[in-house]
Amino acid sequence: MANGNLKALPPSTWPGVRWLSRASPGKLRLWPYAAGCLVGILAFVADYTSGVLGGILISLTSSGLSWGTLALTVGYFSENHRRAAASGIIVLISPTVVYYVLILTVSQRWNGGTLEDGSPGGFVGLLSVGTALLFWVVASLIAGPILAGLGYAASRATPIPSSLIAGLTFGLLSSQGWHILFFQRIWMTLDDFGIGVLANAMTTLIASALVVVLFLWRRRLAGRYLVTTAVTALASSILLTLGWWMVDIVRPIIHI
Repeated sequence: MANGNLKALPPSTWPGVRWLSRASPGKLRLWPYAAGCLVGILAFVADYTSGVLGGILISLTSSGLSWGTLALTVGYFSENHRRAAASGIIVLISPTVVYYVLILTVSQRWNGGTLEDGSPGGFVGLLSVGTALLFWVVASLIAGPILAGLGYAASRATPIPSSLIAGLTFGLLSSQGWHILFFQRIWMTLDDFGIGVLANAMTTLIASALVVVLFLWRRRLAGRYLVTTAVTALASSILLTLGWWMVDIVRPIIHI
């Protein structure tokens, strides 16, 4: 098969992707599990890394950028929308579970504190971890199929829908970075912690742009389609950045 013809085929028919699908003994491919678990482990490690490196690691392993890219990617390389939805759930729930299991069993940072009355705070800490785990599992069940479905649609869309999806993807992946810059001004202190927060935001924005550029190149989109992408990216970034602001309001209420 000529290389030019290969590029015109849907991603699920590319030899490497087809091999991954056939290599799995189950109905679902195994690599979403592996990728999700690896991200969960790296997200746990990132919590104990400070400064610029810590900010970069958090952006690449424990953020809307990293987990959103995972779900979009498994959807893009899925053979049908049902497998895309299932893989999207798997690839988001697996790092969530791995991350919180490591907190419960390895760091045990939920334990050891004391309450105002002097009693042990282990139960309250455990309840807080359980609440956070439940919240993000539910979020994964909702966001996984949506993001993976968007990735699946992107792999088969015509130029105009592809340009809209590219813009929306930038908004989805970059909005947490914009939220940090505009709503979490602690980075302006420029101390060790502030620089780490700034590195987190800038890594998120740069990596989001690279993901979209790669998609535009893959789909051979140029000219007026780039204008559509830019307008969609601006609108979605504003709306989704406000969404992260709402998450900041909700987090203290439900203790996550």
